[in-house]
Amino acid sequence: MPLDEKDPFVAACITLVTMRDGTRIRIRPIVRSDREQIEAGFEHLSAASRRGRFFTPLQQLPESLLRYLTELDYRNHVALGAAAVDDPGEPGVAIARYVRCVDEPDCAEAAVTVLDEYQRRGIATVLLKALALIALQSGITRFCAYVQWGNPEVVKLARALGASVKHDSVGVARVDVALSAPAAGIGETALGVALRTLARREASLAPRGATPSDPEGSRHV
Repeated sequence: MPLDEKDPFVAACITLVTMRDGTRIRIRPIVRSDREQIEAGFEHLSAASRRGRFFTPLQQLPESLLRYLTELDYRNHVALGAAAVDDPGEPGVAIARYVRCVDEPDCAEAAVTVLDEYQRRGIATVLLKALALIALQSGITRFCAYVQWGNPEVVKLARALGASVKHDSVGVARVDVALSAPAAGIGETALGVALRTLARREASLAPRGATPSDPEGSRHV
């Protein structure tokens, strides 16, 4: 069952994190009511960022993709959003998600999107480490991702997280990283406690369905 903003687990999993440059972000699970914010964030992505995330120059998010991005089972498909709490309107600035691989249940494809003006602040790293903590408690031990060689920031981030980067197809690299508790790097912080609460919610309430398919053949937001 998709999470709703009124779900008590959403409130329990909201936490505030201060980035190295002083930027404060609020992290929480993505829910169905985030559709409008996701659409607004997509409109603020540059053409280069859209190509880097979707491997295609999407002009808008199709309805089927919006449902896919917001109606999550929180067992096979998990997403966390980050909002800039000190900016007017507390805008959403980043989303990170993973989708469990059908043929490799101990592996999940991970992706992160950060609005252009908020990149290079460490937000992507924090979100990916947060996802890693949830994944480990859900039986996932590896993340994989497909990135364009022409996106050096993503390749650099992957290697910084200890990932292997190998050729997959023309212009595309496959990134694989083994997850471990130390790699998650969050420990007993408020964020760690919140994410473990979400992981417990997954184990007790989420359906054990098949891994969701990716509509439109698009890469994740």
